[in-house]
Amino acid sequence: MTKTSTITARIDPALDEAIGRIAESQGRSKSAIIAEALESYASYDAWLRARVQEGLDDLAAGRVHSHEEVMAEMDAIIEAATERHKKRNAA
Repeated sequence: MTKTSTITARIDPALDEAIGRIAESQGRSKSAIIAEALESYASYDAWLRARVQEGLDDLAAGRVHSHEEVMAEMDAIIEAATERHKKRNAA
């Protein structure tokens, strides 16, 4: 069996009831539902922090684009999509 730790948290009674309903509907314990939710949150937090760090690293290395460059590219994408839409509707 995997070694576990016990934590205590104060939560709103409505949240406790919601967790209970989820656990009952899945035939699992509230502890299992909460552990899965916390694992998901920790995984997302690690992913997000890594993406933010990548952005900061790009900024520090000068791998950036000006607002004007980005807007020009977006305008070109929108214009191309508008033209495709017009052609489809004309046919």
